[in-house]
Amino acid sequence: MRIGIDLDGVLVDTVPMLVKAINDRYKRHILENQITVMDLEILLGLDKEEVRGLWEELFSPYQPYLIQLEPLNGAVAGIEALHKAGHSLMIVTSRLKPDDISGWLMRYNLHSMVESSVVSARDVEKVPMMHTMLDDSPSKLATLASRFIYKPYLLYTDYNGFTLDVRHRFNYVSGWPEFVVEMEKLASLDWSYGNSKEVYHI
Repeated sequence: MRIGIDLDGVLVDTVPMLVKAINDRYKRHILENQITVMDLEILLGLDKEEVRGLWEELFSPYQPYLIQLEPLNGAVAGIEALHKAGHSLMIVTSRLKPDDISGWLMRYNLHSMVESSVVSARDVEKVPMMHTMLDDSPSKLATLASRFIYKPYLLYTDYNGFTLDVRHRFNYVSGWPEFVVEMEKLASLDWSYGNSKEVYHI
């Protein structure tokens, strides 16, 4: 199967970088366990105009530090297991400057296990069709809905738990080990007759 994998918050533990960026920019003293929502309007009490373009402003100085960030717990073993099972893996990210992603993948010996090109989630029509995807952003999964054959998977975190009221739109997993098990189940379906697409397509 072709499986899309998000980068920030799924492969890479980005919360430490987010906390540092916010604290430096706004002179706050936010702790990592206080990040319970990724909506900066709520988190920082900003209006929409202030938030516009803020993500790029926040992260631009920290782009070189991606190479220093650790993988999310279970991510490396998860990629290895999915690759060993014969799945085609591609990174689908909204990151504005994806140039440093290959260096991070090489650091953890994952570069040969995922497709060489990084797919931008910002141009939906250019995103290849996937059987499914793992992401921590419900809004991105909703935007990419037309690119999935099977309902996508939302990685449950402290900052996206508020999306449980739209549970029917996503499959939820608590971590990489559970996602690998789910992919084993999904791969066992018979895709050749189209029955699975009729039953599981969003």
